[in-house]
Amino acid sequence: MLARKAVEKGLVTAEQVAAMTNEEVYRFIFAAGFSTAERVTDLSGRGVGMDVVRTNIAKLNGVVNINSSKGKGTTIEILIPLTVAIMPAMVVGVGKALYCVPLQSIIEIVKPEKSMVYSVSGQPVMRLRDIVLPLIDLRERLRESEAQSEQPVCSGDRGGRPAGGAGGGSADRAAGDRHQTFG
Repeated sequence: MLARKAVEKGLVTAEQVAAMTNEEVYRFIFAAGFSTAERVTDLSGRGVGMDVVRTNIAKLNGVVNINSSKGKGTTIEILIPLTVAIMPAMVVGVGKALYCVPLQSIIEIVKPEKSMVYSVSGQPVMRLRDIVLPLIDLRERLRESEAQSEQPVCSGDRGGRPAGGAGGGSADRAAGDRHQTFG
């Protein structure tokens, strides 16, 4: 069916298809605008889908392989390098920019009262439930100049250390959460 549709759409000639391997024919699935659907619906026939999949997998330095056996089925294999991880992250705004912080690094998010934040030996700290936490101003650290008025603080464990290794980073705003690719 793929080969027939490719010929119908003028992507190749019948002679060219006859000389192709199965793997070469399967590549038509990833061509922009290619579809085997007879009619266009809300879900199919527009030729948008597998080309987007391949593009996004390639951005992760991955590959997509297809293997199909008539009467048995089709296997689509997506290979992504182990150095890439997709994990839940908190999106925080610092100035005009948005940054993702892995949720596993965040213990809690608080909007401190002014009385909770002060300085010890010239360094900003925050008292949270009788624990004094070092406070990093992310605007300063990330060299972002524009600031907003609210300042939520992400309290984190700084590399998995016990509570004594905890600290906080102040951002301008919490902008939600999402699954983010880190690599």
